[in-house]
Amino acid sequence: MINPNFIPATAHDIPEILAMMQDFYAIDGYEFDKVKMGVSLGVFLADVRLGRLWLITNEGQTAGYVCLTAGFSFEYGGHIVILDELFITDSFRNKGLGKLSLTFVDDYAVKNQIRAVHMEVEGHNEHALSLYTSRGFKTKGRKLYTKYYE
Repeated sequence: MINPNFIPATAHDIPEILAMMQDFYAIDGYEFDKVKMGVSLGVFLADVRLGRLWLITNEGQTAGYVCLTAGFSFEYGGHIVILDELFITDSFRNKGLGKLSLTFVDDYAVKNQIRAVHMEVEGHNEHALSLYTSRGFKTKGRKLYTKYYE
């Protein structure tokens, strides 16, 4: 039975989160530098102004994680978050945990007066696209452009 708990992550959880992140990034062939990611994760978890990351557990087993990064938008009239990462481990996929995780995000947004939740998904990931659109996410017809700084 799926009955998830969303537990705020701490620095103690970094090794477990990094292992899941590595699996997540491998799905789309994204580069993953464990040392750099560990440093970034440590900075993120140490400063709640940057956002929140929760471990998703089910009956004592880690089932994934969800990460919201914080922002502000005049267009949307206040605080916004980016659903930066939502990862469900293989053994918990296709059991409704993604939907329950998005319900958790909705509840968090309402409780914390978040005006908008942004996210991005790879175009080939039809399962994720279906999930997100069924939960009210829409495209505004814009394209996300990214400039990287080293």
